[in-house]
Amino acid sequence: MQCDRAMKTSPLLRKLIRACVDDERTLRHESQFVDASIAVALRRLAREREHFVADLERVGECQVPGDGSWGELSREAARALWVAAAGPNKGDALATCRHSRARTEALYDKALQASWPDGIRFVLASQQRCLHDEAADLYQLQF
Repeated sequence: MQCDRAMKTSPLLRKLIRACVDDERTLRHESQFVDASIAVALRRLAREREHFVADLERVGECQVPGDGSWGELSREAARALWVAAAGPNKGDALATCRHSRARTEALYDKALQASWPDGIRFVLASQQRCLHDEAADLYQLQF
């Protein structure tokens, strides 16, 4: 089902879904530039974002195309060029993932300030807690 009534009344939910799609793409993209054990962790987080998107689409009763925003596509292209020029670097890859997670969490913070039905608020709050907990995990992967 395409976004209709629910998404017309909730552009913030649509932005949140898009941010999760972008974060999932970032995690998958950056997993190419790290060692195998870190790549496994980044792909696990990417799968978690896919679940976030599915849950948000379910409670929002809509679907958002999952191909990523133009901003994310341009960030991926820039990172690919940088890696081609300078070589892969675990620190840069993890910093990119941390920035993406922070952008996504900021949208969750904004979304939770809005008025939502209880079911949507519960999903948003639990996903925000997961994102918050991941900040330390991403930092630890660097060391």
